[in-house]
Amino acid sequence: MAAGQVVNDESLPPYWRSYYVREPVFGSQVRVATTGKRGQTPLVLVHGLGQNGLKDWLKVAGLLAKDHYVVALDLPGFGQSSLPTSARLSPENFAELIRWLIKDQELGRVHLAGHSMGGAVALYYAAIHPETLAELTLVDAAGILHRASFVKSMASVDRRNYGFLPEPLRQKAAKLFNFGNRLVEDINLLPDLSQPLQKNDLAWNHLLADQANTNAALSLINTDFSPVVAAVRTPTRIIWGRRDPVAPLRTGYMLRGLTAESELHIITDAEHVPIQTHAETVAGLMQQVIRPAQGLDRHAGMATGDLICRGRTGQRYSGVYRRIVVENCLDIHLEDIVAESIELSGSEVDIVRLKIKGGAAAMRMQRSTARLTDGELQGKVGVVMENSRLDLAGVRIKADETAIQIGQRSVVAASISAAETPSFSARLHGMVRAENVRGEALSQLRSDTAPIR
Repeated sequence: MAAGQVVNDESLPPYWRSYYVREPVFGSQVRVATTGKRGQTPLVLVHGLGQNGLKDWLKVAGLLAKDHYVVALDLPGFGQSSLPTSARLSPENFAELIRWLIKDQELGRVHLAGHSMGGAVALYYAAIHPETLAELTLVDAAGILHRASFVKSMASVDRRNYGFLPEPLRQKAAKLFNFGNRLVEDINLLPDLSQPLQKNDLAWNHLLADQANTNAALSLINTDFSPVVAAVRTPTRIIWGRRDPVAPLRTGYMLRGLTAESELHIITDAEHVPIQTHAETVAGLMQQVIRPAQGLDRHAGMATGDLICRGRTGQRYSGVYRRIVVENCLDIHLEDIVAESIELSGSEVDIVRLKIKGGAAAMRMQRSTARLTDGELQGKVGVVMENSRLDLAGVRIKADETAIQIGQRSVVAASISAAETPSFSARLHGMVRAENVRGEALSQLRSDTAPIR
């Protein structure tokens, strides 16, 4: 073990031990801190953006140190670690740093936990070094959605806090937030000005070498996690604050649906940093056995009728139906839905966990906005769109002819989704505006990032 000399670190509680060592990935001097006893279950903690560094985890670590040997570090450029002068502060590079740490500490198989950006780093690590992990915990992991959807979710946080208004005013409020989402989409459809930096290491290092937060944040939101999530096989515990204004809860729903063996815990009154505000709850969840959630297939054959919504605002629905029709409705939430088809007209709908297995078209949209998270669409055509906006996250489309068919101009955003037809099969991660497309409108949505093997 290549540990440096133990130092007296007054910024940490007295039961912690810390030392500094030069790591080989970035070439920086990093602070590593440990607590608990060797021989206990090893737990490695990865922090998010901000200069608190590993201190964000201190409350949770203190509660877990009785049964775990806890190892944390300040990532290069954060906390008390030195700032690298050349390498990108990317999830991939940080993941290699964590691999060095686990080897350096001779930890063997570990429980790895990450918060915010650290959650994205931990997810990346699980994809490329699964043999070193016993389990994975992601707490409010940031930056996993496509950057357009990520920004849009942040712009519309707490959008439904107008339920106390009379119906006419509620409709106006819903329309206002819908218009705000359009502006965010328009901005994200413009050329990405950070791309020249992404492609030029010299320019990147010159402009961002002394700005750790910006360097890491840009690297994070421009990382395509499509192949990463597909490669994760480690049992995964997902913990999320329902009121998180930074990393939207739909990321947690998406990860639960896409990772092979995972469960999702939602802390109702928590925001982005439950490891500080709800440390006892987080620590308690991290000590529980992971029990993967059931799929929606258990509902097969239980349809009782049609779901018809007309001229309503702020309604919530779940269940099994033959047909779903939503006309001129705003702020509609569908969750745990199984149906043969869904039709949206003049409406704005948020859908979580949807399974459609239909005939001519699984989903039809006209003058509507839909945000679909963790879903399956099967039919002759997956989606038929007219003058609509569709935001997919963790959605699988399987169609006999066409995955997405667009008539009048529409916008499609996709985060870690997939489409399969007899002539087209691809991972989808991007954003496109298109019209009058009868074949595949998905070439600009295709993820070109190579699979992780």
